[in-house]
Amino acid sequence: MAELTIEARLRQTLAKSLGWRMHAAEVSSLSGGITNENFRVDLEGASYAVRIYGRNSDLLGIDRGHEAACQRAASTLGVAPEVLHVSSEESLLVTRFVPGPSLTGALALEPGRLWRILGELRLCHEQACFPGCFSAFDTVGAYMHQAAQRGVVLPETWPELSGRLDIISRALKPHSLRRACHNDLLPSNFIDDDSRIWIVDWEYAASGELMFDLGNLAVNCEMNDAQCEQLVSLYFGTVTRKRLAQLHLMRLASDMRDAAWAFLQKAISCLDFDYLAYALKHHERFAVITMTTRVDGWLRDLA
Repeated sequence: MAELTIEARLRQTLAKSLGWRMHAAEVSSLSGGITNENFRVDLEGASYAVRIYGRNSDLLGIDRGHEAACQRAASTLGVAPEVLHVSSEESLLVTRFVPGPSLTGALALEPGRLWRILGELRLCHEQACFPGCFSAFDTVGAYMHQAAQRGVVLPETWPELSGRLDIISRALKPHSLRRACHNDLLPSNFIDDDSRIWIVDWEYAASGELMFDLGNLAVNCEMNDAQCEQLVSLYFGTVTRKRLAQLHLMRLASDMRDAAWAFLQKAISCLDFDYLAYALKHHERFAVITMTTRVDGWLRDLA
């Protein structure tokens, strides 16, 4: 007997778990995922986003119960789509589908939109309470331990760069601002439906560092120095050398987290994606910037 396609299995699961009349549903694949497989289901005048969890995603530190809890907390604030069904046994998450384009870095930086994005983030940071605990620095170590166990070959410069990351970690520790954080602010995780900005993909959300969220957003949108100052000004109301230094150092932490993530994904994921190129992009950017004197200046500005 031929093996069922992923869409056929999805239809069976939704019919059984939710009682949906899947023979009348339209199912289409959603592009862009590099951990999970995502689908849109249109049924009886409503639209849903369905995520099938990626294989071995627990090795990435993802707790699916925490993911659902964080998204539920964010959805009560109007920041995230409503969670309708979650099942670790079925490797499934079902939410309301939000119409509208996913953003790019350029779109996120358009006049007015960055202010709206930061407003949604600030609402979450100030009012949500998330389970779990996230540290980009601890995550890098955990990922690299898993990658080493699976024989992943790392660049020769990795030990030296890890030492530089340790210096940044120790310098930032006294300035911790723990909040309910998303921790994976790719531009594509923002959807603009013209009335508000929605944030999706909450699998790394937890209690984390506010400045990591902002640094992660800045590096993923490839902000220049002027745009980083604007980000700090829009979020805090004022710009200080200390806050700018924290932002830039957390940008570096974000790059190393993403590099380590991709090195591990190269060993465990079955998705068709060039994880090695992704890892090297973030690894090289961290290497280039940390070789400049700017890092010394940022470290001094923390005092």
